Amino acid sequence: MRKTLSLLVGLLAFLTACGEQPTNEPLSREDAQVLKLSIVEGDRYLVASLGSPGGLLSGQALPGPVVQLFRVSGLDAQNANCVVSTSPSNPQDQDGDGLPFQATYSVDCQSGNTVLKGRMTLRDKDDTNPRGGYTLETDYYELRIGAGTPGEKWIKLDLDLDLSPRGTGYDSRFNFHLELYESGRRYSYRRNYTATYTPDNPNNPFAGGTFNYSGVLEYRTPSRYYRLESVASDLRYLQSCSSTFVGGTLSLTDSRGNRLILRYNGCNNVTAIYNGQPL
Repeated sequence: MRKTLSLLVGLLAFLTACGEQPTNEPLSREDAQVLKLSIVEGDRYLVASLGSPGGLLSGQALPGPVVQLFRVSGLDAQNANCVVSTSPSNPQDQDGDGLPFQATYSVDCQSGNTVLKGRMTLRDKDDTNPRGGYTLETDYYELRIGAGTPGEKWIKLDLDLDLSPRGTGYDSRFNFHLELYESGRRYSYRRNYTATYTPDNPNNPFAGGTFNYSGVLEYRTPSRYYRLESVASDLRYLQSCSSTFVGGTLSLTDSRGNRLILRYNGCNNVTAIYNGQPL
């Protein structure tokens, strides 16, 4: 009976979600401003999910994408009180590229009022070829900033990445969902897309390169649900910048032609233009 009830609840939730329609109202300037801040917040997780080499987290050597995803939480990776586990404890890495054949990593960290809990699985798609691509899947990722204080902020992340070789570059399939809870208000955005990634140097593919893609971005505020056409043009990635893209543009357009453009002018330098006016 309990299982049947759970299935019915899940079905009702699914049908409700399917019936939800995006607003026909224009993207407001206020919502565009929050979306810009949310995307900049999310960029650091996208950037962190790319490439190697590895690093240390709480004294343990881990693959680059895993270490960086936890480091961008703002925790001091070396000094935070962390419990880190790897399954299997000594994963295979036949091609020596720093990516395991398959392994799951769990982290529970606390530093002052910042708390991070997460688990993710990393898999080398071809453990005989350092350029063979990989997949990264987060089971959960929850960050609490200012935990227990009136200004507490929650970030929940669902990030899945599939990186597959194509010629001298890669096809990159992203499923990215970021939720922000702050001051009693919830914002979220979701992107599902396939990007082309062209490395600057095919022999060192994750040191830097360029992304291009088009798709749909779903953006939810406490009172609105938007579906925005999304086009990324020559988004520049450099491993030396762990927080943002360093070049290119991201254009977001609503059903009425209102447009938000993010311009990446260097590391940690992002400007926004909404309908031709600085935001």
